[in-house]
Amino acid sequence: MINQKFRPFMVKIICAGILLFSLGSFLYTAVIRGLEIAPDVYYYFAAGQLWNEGSNPYETEIFRTRLTSLGGEENAKLYQNGYAYPPSASIIFSLYARASIDSAYPLILAGYILALVLVFFVLAYIMSWYIPVGLLEVTFLIFLLANTSFGRGNVRAANLGILIGLCIFPMYILVRKQRPGLAGFLLALTSVKPTFAPWYLVYYFLRRKFRLIIVCMITIGVITIIPLVLTGRPIVESLKQMAQKMSQLNVPGDVNDLSPFIPGSALMIHLQPLVNRLLNTEGLFPTAVTWGTILLVSVYVGYLIWKTRDTGGADSWINFSLVSAISLMGIYHRNYDLFLLFPALICVYLHIKQLPSGAAKRNWIIFLAVVIIVLSMPRDIISNLSYAQPSVNDSYIMRILSPYQIWATVAAIAATIWIKRKQVVEAHQYDFPPRSTSVSTVSDQKRNPDAIKVAG
Repeated sequence: MINQKFRPFMVKIICAGILLFSLGSFLYTAVIRGLEIAPDVYYYFAAGQLWNEGSNPYETEIFRTRLTSLGGEENAKLYQNGYAYPPSASIIFSLYARASIDSAYPLILAGYILALVLVFFVLAYIMSWYIPVGLLEVTFLIFLLANTSFGRGNVRAANLGILIGLCIFPMYILVRKQRPGLAGFLLALTSVKPTFAPWYLVYYFLRRKFRLIIVCMITIGVITIIPLVLTGRPIVESLKQMAQKMSQLNVPGDVNDLSPFIPGSALMIHLQPLVNRLLNTEGLFPTAVTWGTILLVSVYVGYLIWKTRDTGGADSWINFSLVSAISLMGIYHRNYDLFLLFPALICVYLHIKQLPSGAAKRNWIIFLAVVIIVLSMPRDIISNLSYAQPSVNDSYIMRILSPYQIWATVAAIAATIWIKRKQVVEAHQYDFPPRSTSVSTVSDQKRNPDAIKVAG
């Protein structure tokens, strides 16, 4: 009786503690440490300065010379392959470089913090379609956003991940509200990092969202070519150089080297580095195993989505979550891009909210807590230890444990697939129960696209 009486108070105390820890951790790692300029920032400024000067950032020696002058030789050694972003991203970096790093960086930092706050409101709005958003939900979202590399890493490094998240999540809202043109425009904006759009394009093609796809492809073409035209750069040659750079991301000694014997490869978040470490090699065979695994998972997920394809004619959050998560595992990503896993984590949270009290609910809570804690841990604990003590990296066990955030990602994806399969088996005709289980008016249905009345 006493426990029941004081439980709400204890929940508030725990949530307050988590919020203070999350915000304090973010303030230190992203803002205070952010005053020490991260290597990526020099990379972006080098590209932006060359773009503003009319020079070619895709020429490796030109780029690395400028990068050395800004960040030093040690910084330039991280980027053996040079510059590999498309022209649309170069425009953003050129805006960075309109002023000196010391002058522009604090403003960039503030802008990214504001963007992170907007992402919070977008995700809270989406969650409100399914459950009331209270203190627990706010705490959950703030912990995800502030205490993982999505928040602290993107802000400190001025990385584009937060801006891309601010396109992908509203894209889901626009699709649900039958605004495919605007959704396609937002998806096209993610092409500033070309690893994001492909899986969504395939998904929306299968869902017959053709207007979204057409708008997206046209916009990608425009924002890729127009910057080259406006600055008088050769279109074909520039695109060839960009494609060549992107095909050479895995250069030995580069920051993106996927070798299982390089500690830094554990800092990636997609599946390939983990497979390389499990098979203790790199090359054609682990690549084939990786893509074979992704293909099998994609086909199975596609089958599950197809089984519920008539769900009111609207895209579902869990389907969107699975596509986002597979996109994270399939193509090159670093832990800046963890936001692609957030929809899956929200799915697990919503599943927990459905469960009655008991052992099953406790087990799911423990699972979600462990996954989130692992994702919030500094990504480079074992990697730094490996650099300091090379013998650590000689251990096969340590090499496969080192990418612990990839393991957590795989676990979260597996859990989301299990939830989706359970819904298919039980023949649910909608995703998570909407906040109202019946729809009495058209206006209600427009307000909550998930509130689809179950036949019979």
